[in-house]
Amino acid sequence: MNLTCDYDPEDGRIYQVKWYKDYREFYSYAPGRPGRTFHISGVKVNEPLSGAKHVILDSVDLATEGQYVCEVTVDGSFDTVIGTGNVTVVEVPQSGPEITGEYRSSMEEGDHVRINCTSYRSRPAATLTWYINGARSDNSSLTRYRETSEPSGLRTATLGLDFRLRQAHFSLSGQVVLKCTAEIESVSYQSEDVHISSLTLPQRMSPGAGGDQREIGNQQSSPKFRAAVGKGSVVRAPLLLTTVNALLCILRLPGG
Repeated sequence: MNLTCDYDPEDGRIYQVKWYKDYREFYSYAPGRPGRTFHISGVKVNEPLSGAKHVILDSVDLATEGQYVCEVTVDGSFDTVIGTGNVTVVEVPQSGPEITGEYRSSMEEGDHVRINCTSYRSRPAATLTWYINGARSDNSSLTRYRETSEPSGLRTATLGLDFRLRQAHFSLSGQVVLKCTAEIESVSYQSEDVHISSLTLPQRMSPGAGGDQREIGNQQSSPKFRAAVGKGSVVRAPLLLTTVNALLCILRLPGG
């Protein structure tokens, strides 16, 4: 993980740069001297690759999460300015959301749809949303279940969809598309959908569409993005340093 502290001393000279995690110092840099590191859980500094404006952290894990502060001091005047940013470690699911429930591939007006969408083992839990023909489902059709958690901190979320089909649900081609999306911290987006056809429209009649009961699941998932970005706020002070920007980013490997 690369922590960047971008500053401009203008005509001055940097005295030192210090880094803190949750108010505890873990790295300091001064021109002409080797960097100094201090042990903190979840923070392992790669000293050869760290320097004046950035710190490289190895072996990122859940303990790496927290608030990071970059403190820059100018030589001579000893004016100081800081930049802060929050790092969130995100564990994305190993697969897309799963849709389960009994349904018929061909249904008609008045038939009852009862299905669940589940996103397994992520941190934090995924935010689930149901869409009917591209329109977000209203709350009256949703069944909300309590999230479940594991000792590791990973969470599973489930959202149900329960409604009766109306004629207006079927498109001109006689099809209803139900889609579930799972989002995590705006860095992971996955979706799953199922299609229900009208039995009465000839163009939808095909072998195997005779209303057989089956379990929904294991549909093709959209591409999965496995990255988490810490959203950092910036503190600016009217000192000799014009700005200090803390850009915090984590890339989470699959299966981490």
